[in-house]
Amino acid sequence: MADEETQPADIRLATADDAESILRMMEVFNTHEEIVHTRDGLTRSYALLIANPAWGAIFFAEVGGVPAGYSVLSYGFDFEFGGRDAFMCELFVAERQRNRGIGKALIAAVEAHARANGVMTMHLIVRRENASAQILYRRDGYQFDPRILMNKPLI
Repeated sequence: MADEETQPADIRLATADDAESILRMMEVFNTHEEIVHTRDGLTRSYALLIANPAWGAIFFAEVGGVPAGYSVLSYGFDFEFGGRDAFMCELFVAERQRNRGIGKALIAAVEAHARANGVMTMHLIVRRENASAQILYRRDGYQFDPRILMNKPLI
């Protein structure tokens, strides 16, 4: 059997049973990205998305049964893009699993799922200083939009 270094990632839709593994990775992601978060908030959001597949999906990558990464897809609608659009709001690959094609495989899984669910356009957000992620996304066909994303909390 192939060892973990050469074994391909198994990518599937996450379930409630995957929460603990994915939440640990989400905490690493949010801390690294300097996104204010709490474990309770992440747990609530995870449960809400798993319970409401019309809102999006969470993808889980494992290598040899070991958590390797995850990605989150959330749906929207935009006239400019011809209907249903989606954000790949998070993409994370565990540090020891990087540079093995897992990020690219997660992107492909997210995009295939989105296409199958009527998504016309995918969006994502990447930090300006995250050059390696930008390279990955650009190689996969993502482009920078000249507009600036702005946010306003409503609660």
